[in-house]
Amino acid sequence: MKFFAPLLIVLVFCLIAYLLMILSIKLSNRLASKRIIGRGIKTKDETVALLYAELTATEFVEDFNSPVYIDGIRKYAHADTILIRKNGIFVINICPYRGKIDNEDDYVWRRTAKTRHGPVEKTFPSPVVETKHAVAVVRHLLEKSGIDSSMIHGIVIISRLDADTMYEDEGVYRTQDAIKYIRNLNSKFIFERKECKDISVYLSEKSEERPEIEVPNGEKRG
Repeated sequence: MKFFAPLLIVLVFCLIAYLLMILSIKLSNRLASKRIIGRGIKTKDETVALLYAELTATEFVEDFNSPVYIDGIRKYAHADTILIRKNGIFVINICPYRGKIDNEDDYVWRRTAKTRHGPVEKTFPSPVVETKHAVAVVRHLLEKSGIDSSMIHGIVIISRLDADTMYEDEGVYRTQDAIKYIRNLNSKFIFERKECKDISVYLSEKSEERPEIEVPNGEKRG
C-alpha cells in the first residue's frame, strides 16, 4: 500500500492537469470564436480560424491543390481547406464576398456590391462546381486506402453576414450552419484519431503550391 500511494497521487495530479488543459483549450477556443464573430467574418482566413476554434479534434489540410489535366491542359482541383474528423472528410471552399450573390448558370456565379470605389459587378467560377471537382480528386486519391466514398463531403461556405444570396443547393451553408452540419453529421463509419492524422498527412503530400495568376489592377479592389 505504501508503494501504491505515491503512484496514486501522481496519477491523480496527472488527471487533474489533463482536465485543466482540456478546459483551458475549450475556453481559449470559445474566446477566439467570440472575437472572430464579434469583428465580423470578412476573409477566408477568418473563416478557417473560426473552424479551427469551433471544431476540436480535427485535422486540417489548408489550401489543397491537386493537378488535373483537362483536354491536355494542366489545371488544379482546389479546396480552401479540408477537415478530417472521426465522422468524415469535409472538402470546403469559402465564398467571402459581400453584396448580392447569385448564380447565372451552373458554372458561373455573380456578385453585385457597392464599394467605396463605386458599384461592382463581377462573375466568378461556381464554388459548387469547384468543390465537386476537389471532392472527386480526394475520393480518387483515397480510393486505394479503402475509405468509403460516402465519408467524403463537399461544402461551400457563404462566410460573410452581409452577403445577400438566395442560392439554395445541397452543400451550400452559412458559416455557423456549416459548423453545425460538420459537428452533428452522423456517419456509418468512424475514423480513429491516428487515421485522421494519416489522411491529413497524405493529402498534404499530394497538394502542390499553386502558381500565382497575375491579376489585373482593376480586379484587385473588389
